Amino acid sequence: MKSLNLPLLFIGFFFCFGIYLGFAFSINPLLSYGFLATTFLLFVIAFFRAKFRLFQDSFYTVIAGSLFLILGCFTAQLHQPSHNKNHYIHYIPKKSALLNITILKELKPNRYQQNYLAELNTIKNQKVKGKILLSIAKDSLLPESLTQRRVQVYALLKNIYRSPNPYQFDYRSYMKNKQVLKQVSIHSSEILSIGKQQEDLFSVAVKFRKAIKNKLQHARFSPDQVGLMEAMLLGQKEDLSKEIYDNFVAAGIVHLLAVSGLHIGIILFFLSIVFKPLDYLPYGKILKGIVILLFLWSYAFVAGFSPSILRATTMFTFLSFALFFQRKQHTLNMLMLSAMVLLFIYPAFIMKVGFQLSYAAVVAIVCFHPKLVRIYQPKSKVLLFFWKVFTISLIAQVGVLPLSLYYFHQFPLLFLISNILIVPVVGLILGIGVMIILLAFLNILPPFLVNTFGTLINWLLAFTQWIASKDDFLLTNVYFSKEMLLASVLVLGSLIFVVYQRKMKYAYVFLLSVVFFQGIYIYQKEKLNTQERLFILHKMRHSILAFERNNHFEIQVDSTEEKTALLSSNLIKNIVIHEGGKEIANVENLKNLYRLKNDYLLAIDSLGVYTIPNLKPAYILLRNSPKVNLDRLLLSLKPKTVIADGSNYKTYVKRWKKTCARKKVPFHYTGEKGAFVINY
Repeated sequence: MKSLNLPLLFIGFFFCFGIYLGFAFSINPLLSYGFLATTFLLFVIAFFRAKFRLFQDSFYTVIAGSLFLILGCFTAQLHQPSHNKNHYIHYIPKKSALLNITILKELKPNRYQQNYLAELNTIKNQKVKGKILLSIAKDSLLPESLTQRRVQVYALLKNIYRSPNPYQFDYRSYMKNKQVLKQVSIHSSEILSIGKQQEDLFSVAVKFRKAIKNKLQHARFSPDQVGLMEAMLLGQKEDLSKEIYDNFVAAGIVHLLAVSGLHIGIILFFLSIVFKPLDYLPYGKILKGIVILLFLWSYAFVAGFSPSILRATTMFTFLSFALFFQRKQHTLNMLMLSAMVLLFIYPAFIMKVGFQLSYAAVVAIVCFHPKLVRIYQPKSKVLLFFWKVFTISLIAQVGVLPLSLYYFHQFPLLFLISNILIVPVVGLILGIGVMIILLAFLNILPPFLVNTFGTLINWLLAFTQWIASKDDFLLTNVYFSKEMLLASVLVLGSLIFVVYQRKMKYAYVFLLSVVFFQGIYIYQKEKLNTQERLFILHKMRHSILAFERNNHFEIQVDSTEEKTALLSSNLIKNIVIHEGGKEIANVENLKNLYRLKNDYLLAIDSLGVYTIPNLKPAYILLRNSPKVNLDRLLLSLKPKTVIADGSNYKTYVKRWKKTCARKKVPFHYTGEKGAFVINY
């Protein structure tokens, strides 16, 4: 890698950026066709122009980048449901209707419902396409397995739940990135009919995974052990407990729970040993490569084609073809080509956090590891092995650091220790795990192997929990904005040029990018430290006010019992993180009157007292369902806005909403419009 002459990396960057723009903005399909045709014509002109010019300019480069930018945008637009005439969003009825649904996959359940990813086939016998979220209330009448079955229900298509409070996990956007736009919630008794289980390739894969799970349970592995084996061997995290997942995140080894390049590399190593005799046959190396690729893609299929395993398997496939044709293609070119193929087939992959983390880690390893590993070359093979594990872990964490801080707002300082000690164990778990699955299917799994493997997994779980428990070595509540993410990517990108080009101009670019990052951080922190706001949050049967004052927060709640639980919940924690990581100064009980610079907020509780001489509050907060005559209150106080939070009865809220509409006074119910924010 002496040079950074990477054409696929260049056009791939513009292609990926175009896909991002295609999802961010809605563009008319005819306009997209027009842009694409025009840019392609300019590209052809630029191509022939470049062939006949003695001295080249940047015209061809600019046109090529523009073409793939628009191609990426066009690809994303083609996959948008709004541009599919047969998608169900064009036929959604206002009332409940007869729906014909095919259940595709069982998702992780919540406390009250079992959730499924499903395909909507018909609405009122009108053929449609598109994925929905099907939620069925848990009860004894619910069939054990509905996967790959058709069901008929009479139900209403509604929006997926979205948190009304700022900076909380947006489940609606998460499902939208999976092309799931609507939800159907029913009881099992409302299912009109259940068809026979359909047989196709994906149903076979689902059955195979369920059979593996049943065999492991029958072998008397514990639920935590089965959940970890499913995650590490098959990429299925539905049965993995939240506590174990959080421990892996805190320990900095969450990548081990996604079947990725590390897993595929280990499996490839074992397959190479198994099929080594094929090398001695005529055309044996070609046959060996084909057989190994077939095994890898079969494994990817059984594992559910997760983004990480698709990326890794596609990458190894392209590298295998390059070696077969004896072309010394740059690894980064092959990596980008695999990404472009995946994104061309399914552009929504670019929105998945796992996909982004996976590619960021591999790019960092490919770019920096060959240079770093040469700094120290121990003669001992054992020391060399641990040195390579150390450097790979360090570089991978640096590569994913910006994304980790942006999405998770935490960073484990003990990640090097956990990776050095655990990564070698992963090879044993994968190798022995595959053997255990095969023996379990043949019903010849010896108990001592179950106990030995179970002990190995228990050690891994215990060690991960121990690392995660070291709170002093886990940086949490780290403020990291989208602007800082983009600036940090610029820093890492310029560092690659410094490492490989070794020219002073790239060193200047790197230093400028570091200064640019620092400038963004200082500017945003100063901006956050000078603003004062009030958040009226939504929580059922409770009232919560969060005052942002310069460099701290003051929280007010309606009961002392809520204080401890509130501070440990994500409701306040996420607001504190996204507002600059400010401290919580105190938590107090709610008051009835607040001064907001030149305005007042009057909180009227169940006592219904609001008569204060000469007071004309700009905001009225109705809480705990006060029995007040709202017509008389509006006439007397003349507020600018009336707010009702989650502590009120919904029947009261409906009545207040009608009254305010009649009086032409803005009304804000936090359960419908989300938290109310006042800047003052």
